[in-house]
Amino acid sequence: MTVKAFSWILENQFADLEVIEIIADAVGCNVKELALCDYEGYVENVIEWIRDQTRATVSLSQKRTISRVRKLAKEHPEKCQIVAENKDGSICAHIPVSWVKIVPGRALTDEQRTQHAEQLKRNLLNADCNRGENR
Repeated sequence: MTVKAFSWILENQFADLEVIEIIADAVGCNVKELALCDYEGYVENVIEWIRDQTRATVSLSQKRTISRVRKLAKEHPEKCQIVAENKDGSICAHIPVSWVKIVPGRALTDEQRTQHAEQLKRNLLNADCNRGENR
């Protein structure tokens, strides 16, 4: 994992299970220590669109995804609009269908996971060293 990739994860508050496993290996902790429960009593996230249309509707209750959509709505108001904010904290928004992706996770061998963890450690150490030089 590169410093740029790690910075993107932190900035966008998003990481899938594979990334969390790599980070956990790199820092020497259990995945459960990094993965915070996102359950707050409501759990449904929905994406829907009509074939051949350009706009999808998302209904979201997961805070990290809501944060991402809020950021996108600010950065791209012509493409992403929040149309409802509910009392329970969930939102309904319109996004381009082209933003909807279904990406399966990669299956890593133990050796690949170890290599990724070592690379992440090197990147984090280099980032710390570079920060110290810029002060």
